[in-house]
Amino acid sequence: MTNDQVDDVVNFLRRLPQALGKEVEIGLGMPCHYDLETGIQICHQIEPYRPLFSWKSGGPVTMWNPCCVFGNNTRVPIAAGENIYTRYGFRPFLEKQALSIIQPDFTRRADCSKA
Repeated sequence: MTNDQVDDVVNFLRRLPQALGKEVEIGLGMPCHYDLETGIQICHQIEPYRPLFSWKSGGPVTMWNPCCVFGNNTRVPIAAGENIYTRYGFRPFLEKQALSIIQPDFTRRADCSKA
């Protein structure tokens, strides 16, 4: 993402409480096209707005990145897990305390061909 695009995301989140009211909790979903550095950069900039969580779909926070560099580099609570299918898949995240919220998706299956 360009700096202007990052600024657009941050400014949008900054204005939401004014539009929705402070009693509304905001979670920020980050699509998988955000790279690791962009996700960290955005989270650092939105920390003052205290989002309920940042949810990362694919990309930096996945079962293929058990170190969870993303979750360990921001104070914004990180939610993930819709593509993790067993307790063993969540284990590295829990051991490293890299996720604040685990989000298993019970409607998905690891092997959809058997559905």
